[in-house]
Amino acid sequence: QVLLESMGNQVEAWESKFHRYHYNLIHTLIWLMACLLALMIGLLVLWSTVTYRIITPIRKMCIQLPKLASDMSYRFKLNRSDEFGDLTLSINTLAENLQQTVVSKEKLTKEVDKRKLTEKKLLQTNSLYEEAEKIGHVGSWEYNIETQVFFGSHETKNIYGFDPSKDLFSTETVEKCIPDQLRVHQALIDLIEKGKEYNLEFEIIPYDGSAKKTITSIARLQYDSQGRVEKVTGFIQDVTQQKLLLTQLEKIKLFYQDFFKDAPIPYQALDKDGLIIKVNDKWCELTGYDEITVIGKRFTEFLSPFSIPYFESSYKLFYQQG
Repeated sequence: QVLLESMGNQVEAWESKFHRYHYNLIHTLIWLMACLLALMIGLLVLWSTVTYRIITPIRKMCIQLPKLASDMSYRFKLNRSDEFGDLTLSINTLAENLQQTVVSKEKLTKEVDKRKLTEKKLLQTNSLYEEAEKIGHVGSWEYNIETQVFFGSHETKNIYGFDPSKDLFSTETVEKCIPDQLRVHQALIDLIEKGKEYNLEFEIIPYDGSAKKTITSIARLQYDSQGRVEKVTGFIQDVTQQKLLLTQLEKIKLFYQDFFKDAPIPYQALDKDGLIIKVNDKWCELTGYDEITVIGKRFTEFLSPFSIPYFESSYKLFYQQG
């Protein structure tokens, strides 16, 4: 009893402290729970904000990326006024620039392919042109009056005896190959200054020292947009073989004319209608007619009536079948 009485005040103090500590503990727990609740609410608000402002637009953009990758004309659809809106605008601008670049590249590729095809056709045409020049022994040349540049095709250089890959081809070196260069040069001057016709035939001594050749050369003036003489273009042809052939044919012609005229037996030449176009001296001697009198007359006029039907039927068959 004494002990309880002596400790009574102390127990009351302990009880008071206990109640006070208990109250404080409950208050603290309530405050902690309130803070935790506020934190959870804050996290929810933050998550909602992050989801709306970041995750949702990123998800939409990720969904649209494959469409843009497969179709450069596709544009992002994201109606935002924040940073993601700016990013969307930048991506669409970049996609548009890339599309224009791709289109430009495709056009450039087509243009390059077209030019390559054109160049290929030009090379083929040039090859055929050179082959045609070679077969026909025809060459082309061009002289620019202002720059005084002289150009000759591959066959032109061959005709003049130049090596296309080595020798210098100029007006000076070409004129040295022409014995009658004064006449040829004057003809070119007359063409340029007076517009006279340039159509010549002359001999050349090829640059490589080969045998003489006979060539024909024609030229025409080319004018610029203002009507001024700009250049002279022309063609040459190696006619050496033709000249030799014509000479031989002329000799053969003279030989047969002499043979026909002086033959020991009578000869006459008739056209397809049986008209006399030529007789020899022996024919005139045998018939008693002169050549001038019988030219253009029907051969049947000089035959007997018995021979005329046979001649007409035979000559017609002969002329048709040979």
